[in-house]
Amino acid sequence: MKIKQAFVTRENPAEIFSIIEDTLSTRPNTQVFVDNQIYEELRSHGGNYNVSTPNNVKSGHYYYNDLTNYGGEEWLELHESRYYSPEIARGSFISNCKEYMHLVEFHSSKVRDYTHYFAGFKQLLLIQFKPES
Repeated sequence: MKIKQAFVTRENPAEIFSIIEDTLSTRPNTQVFVDNQIYEELRSHGGNYNVSTPNNVKSGHYYYNDLTNYGGEEWLELHESRYYSPEIARGSFISNCKEYMHLVEFHSSKVRDYTHYFAGFKQLLLIQFKPES
């Protein structure tokens, strides 16, 4: 198994979308983990990066209760500009480990239908903030 690290800048954490797209379009059997700090920055301040947090359909793979809308993965969507502009890519994430969010699904123009539990596991991609020098 190959382990790959990728880094995004604090100025543009939405770079995760292009890193994920480039990786999955060439190595679809990759499991992707995004540092919690990056994920939280995009959830909390997504508008600064053209990222929204839509309430998209969740998979049945993870515990999810339709009645309470509790559980399951959470979505991030990258747009051309603001929330209602065309979508560039979207991905859902689950917090099934301590320091990272695990990518569950990903969709873009280069990656039509990625779901991690169907993809296999020949490569591990860890996306983190670029260390400050």
